[in-house]
Amino acid sequence: MFKIPSEYSIGGVFISTSCMASIPGAITSREMKTKSMPRAVSRECLQGHECLARAGRLNRGTRYMTLVLLAILLAIIACWPAYATYVPGERAGMQVVTIRELAPVFEKAVRENAPWPAQDMKITDLRAYPSRIRMPKGRLTFEIEASPSSKFLGRTSCLITISSGEGMQRRVRVCGWIEVYRQVLCATRPMRKGDIVSLDNVSLVRRPLSRLRGQAIGNIKEAYGLALKRSIRAGQILTVKMLTRPLVVKRGTRVTIKAESAHILVRTPGKIQQAGAIGDYVKVLNIMSHREVVAKVLDSKTVAVNLN
Repeated sequence: MFKIPSEYSIGGVFISTSCMASIPGAITSREMKTKSMPRAVSRECLQGHECLARAGRLNRGTRYMTLVLLAILLAIIACWPAYATYVPGERAGMQVVTIRELAPVFEKAVRENAPWPAQDMKITDLRAYPSRIRMPKGRLTFEIEASPSSKFLGRTSCLITISSGEGMQRRVRVCGWIEVYRQVLCATRPMRKGDIVSLDNVSLVRRPLSRLRGQAIGNIKEAYGLALKRSIRAGQILTVKMLTRPLVVKRGTRVTIKAESAHILVRTPGKIQQAGAIGDYVKVLNIMSHREVVAKVLDSKTVAVNLN
């Protein structure tokens, strides 16, 4: 069956059947119906023209939707300033309380109740839950309630009751980060387990305490002469749990066993069976009787047994 192609090549130039109407002498779609040509050729040409018309309608629909979306976008941009300045919940006769009004109340309560001097504290990262509270316009009163177990160090929260003159009350939780800076004992050089604390290896330095685990030492007298339970690095803060009394006797150390009562004093040589510090009770072997007794360490050379 003879078919007319959808494109023609004339001198290397492709001409579509849709463009033939603009060429003088070309066969148009109307003429295709009247000219004597095979029915299959006419049907295919008509179908091609229908596809082109449908594509034109789709292009017009796309342009129309683009204009509609552009108009909506312009309307949103025009209304944006009014939307940005709108405060949710704010209307005639009402006011919105935010962290701006609650922050001074929280800070005042912290400085009055915290065990730290005001100059050593720094309060940051204040937040309110909920963040906006709608109250009637007029004078407001604030009553704060802190947890009795609060240390006022690190993340701290309080409950604030907001009351209006009309009797309306709302409760809001306010949280903040409290940082405390104090003079604490720090190592001036790396120290090993068993090292004795002295003026040569520690000093007082102003440091933040919120992230410190344990109780820091603020007076060198509290740590002087004590031994470290573990090794620490230079600049590390010393805490109470890091220190212990130094061991003055070790297993195998020879000592004098002192046995004393109201009328008798006996001294005999002994051998330490376990390490201990001054004041500890340790096991000691009596070299003379080969019996093991429990004695209190008096110093590195003497232990005492109570005869009473």
